Amino acid sequence: RQPLCLRQEKIRFQVRTMLSPSLSLSSWWLLLFIAFAATIVFAENFVLAGYLPDYRAYIDLNALHLTDVVLFSVQPEPDGKVSGSDICCLGDDHYGKARSAQDASVDRHQELRIFASIGGAGRSQHFASIASDPERRKSLIVNLIQLCQTESLRGVDFDWEQPQSQEEFVSYLHLLVEAGHALHQAQLLLSVALHPNQRLTPQLYEIVDRIHLMTYDMI
Repeated sequence: RQPLCLRQEKIRFQVRTMLSPSLSLSSWWLLLFIAFAATIVFAENFVLAGYLPDYRAYIDLNALHLTDVVLFSVQPEPDGKVSGSDICCLGDDHYGKARSAQDASVDRHQELRIFASIGGAGRSQHFASIASDPERRKSLIVNLIQLCQTESLRGVDFDWEQPQSQEEFVSYLHLLVEAGHALHQAQLLLSVALHPNQRLTPQLYEIVDRIHLMTYDMI
């Protein structure tokens, strides 16, 4: 099973015709109908996702017409805690703003899906201690599922920047595998944000629903 982002990016539709006087009006209408029908069929699988940092909460989500928004980000505590007034850096106002945009999207073909980013640059210092301990991994995952259910989130985006050793990398794999199983059982999605020099194992590609590549580091 390919990650969702890779599958969806393969969905393309092209109509190629030759501008010829011999092409009848009925043929043009048929081509337009095919294009319109394909747009409807493929629209449900098309993802236009964007990250909304906590420090840019002023951006109007309704104006972006996204299918998915990833709220950046939650810095997990050493004990796996991810919500509360003392947690950096997403709060009630960020989740509330996203839910308002979600409510406003019901008139569109697809309702806005909301994800929470976990970690990120400058917010990943506790990943190593959490991922290396089975009980802390379990606590983090339970807390993430509870966060998703409380804040009407569709899933979680992991962003450890980044494991510094093979041991930490293996611990991260354990965390992602366990998180994937638990999130899927709760009908939630798992995505992973990767730098160009980060890799996953074949097993992880079977579990992760999406991969978000940080292509700005490739320029």
